[in-house]
Amino acid sequence: MIDIIVNDIGDMSPDIFIGCIGYEDRSKYYFQNYIDPDLCNVMFYDYMSSGVLSYDANKSFMSSFDKMGIFSEIDEVFFYFKDLLNKNNNSKVVLDVTSFDREVIGRLMHLMFLERERICSVCLIYCPRKFVDIDLKFDVVQSFGPVLPIFLGDASSSRHELCLILGAGYEYGKAVGAIDTLEPDNVYCFRPTGTNPKFDEFIDKANVDFNFIDNKDHIISYDLNDVDLLYYRLRRLVEAESSRRDILILPLGPKLFAALSMIVGLILHPSVMIWRHSSCSTNHPDSITDAIATGNILKFSFSFDN
Repeated sequence: MIDIIVNDIGDMSPDIFIGCIGYEDRSKYYFQNYIDPDLCNVMFYDYMSSGVLSYDANKSFMSSFDKMGIFSEIDEVFFYFKDLLNKNNNSKVVLDVTSFDREVIGRLMHLMFLERERICSVCLIYCPRKFVDIDLKFDVVQSFGPVLPIFLGDASSSRHELCLILGAGYEYGKAVGAIDTLEPDNVYCFRPTGTNPKFDEFIDKANVDFNFIDNKDHIISYDLNDVDLLYYRLRRLVEAESSRRDILILPLGPKLFAALSMIVGLILHPSVMIWRHSSCSTNHPDSITDAIATGNILKFSFSFDN
């Protein structure tokens, strides 16, 4: 089994920085404030969302720097990343997951695991958004299924029950819809707190006060500011439940929860299924409201136990 070692957050100077040019204003925040492209290799995945929210301003800003790679195909990001590892073995990687979609986060995490012998450490970055009151509405689901083929899982004939582990977000009705579709035998829900009390109230409202969960002990509130604890709690739950049930994680909510879910799924592969429940395309939002960074930076750093 491939495993990781959780690191203390120390020197954040990367050899390689990976981010994206998206339609959220916050997609450039960490790079703009904390990365010097003269001191590390920088690459961006370009979502090509011309005319949408803050995309054009983000693209103009990112393109003003000479020493970086900007790619509109995710495979080009992978090729460039591998080339950099060939030139600089044992690299420190900083990956800003703030505005990536969940499929790309899954592919990037899988890439890190595949290239683990040439990576010194990986630090995940997440920039929470400022609270904006968003209209709650049901959206037409465009995709519902495994994030990637590697997350199809390996349902065992010896386990006849399904445990669904949800991440709670502001996506109205998605959690209830997933439960109705999957009909799991056991449900746990990770409820984020710690960024703004208004978000806490809004998440409760978007998830109909979690009335779809009978056992209130299965509502696991977590502080987004303590990412290490979130990782350990998620992993322990998955390990405990997987001994008697098939596990499916639906990582709604903050992208950082999605990234941690991918890490747990890759460590415990193939016993964990990770699905996505999307109602918008990757280059166009399901909201007309932009996402502005609060200025708070959440981090999770790990090395591979090679």
